[in-house]
Amino acid sequence: MKGFMITVDGIIALIVALSVFVIINSTFMSAQPSALSDIQLKKFSMDSLTILEKSGMLARAVQYNSSAEIVYFTNTEFPSTCMRINISRADGYALSAARDGCTSEGKNFFIARRTFTDGSNFYIAELHAWGR
Repeated sequence: MKGFMITVDGIIALIVALSVFVIINSTFMSAQPSALSDIQLKKFSMDSLTILEKSGMLARAVQYNSSAEIVYFTNTEFPSTCMRINISRADGYALSAARDGCTSEGKNFFIARRTFTDGSNFYIAELHAWGR
């Protein structure tokens, strides 16, 4: 009878320990996005603007007054990330492009800016990126 009570006591202690472990881990698992994802979003934003500028997409967009190439880029790259790109120059607004299906910015978003030229005018490209 003594061995039976020790076994029951051990099983109850194991159930309590596992319950406490699950409760503690559930609060940590529901935490906000990690700093690593913020760093990845920052790098993604800066790299995207670099790709758009070096490939000539930004210059062609302002030259032909068409954001079609930029919209294609925003829709095909990184499906879990939403982005909106605004292009402006000193005298005001020029163009805007956004990923389809992304209407508003999330809680954590990053803004990257890059200057570029089309040969005669200077422009500022501003990319807003956030997770879906």
